[in-house]
Amino acid sequence: ATHPVTPMSSESNRADPRVQAQQYLEDKKVLPLLENLSTALMYHKPDNPRLFLIEELKRYQECDTYKTPVPSIFDETDLATMFSMFDIRGAGRITREQYKQAMRDLGIPADAYHVPKEPALDVESFMRYAQEAMSQNALML
Repeated sequence: ATHPVTPMSSESNRADPRVQAQQYLEDKKVLPLLENLSTALMYHKPDNPRLFLIEELKRYQECDTYKTPVPSIFDETDLATMFSMFDIRGAGRITREQYKQAMRDLGIPADAYHVPKEPALDVESFMRYAQEAMSQNALML
């Protein structure tokens, strides 16, 4: 079957294909999707990566269907472990700078999380802020 050719506007003819490709990737949220899939793959390291990715895509499709965010791969246990890694001395507190580094390690952009005023955070505050940031930055398909 032949498909009718639709003439492109002169503006789109002049557009840089790289710009068009970048716009497509942004509009369709392809890069965050691939980033999430890659992160999940490396985190879980399944024996069968293809099957794992298929199952993840099914889970993402369900999130898209119900308009819910894709859950983070990090849970409370992971956050508590992260806190303890920064709390080297076991003092029960981490500095604001360590908190910022933890947010970067979680993949949360610097402008996308609350920076507390207090100079140090306990584990409960850290986990509350981290969960809030992960929730606010969760992928919506």
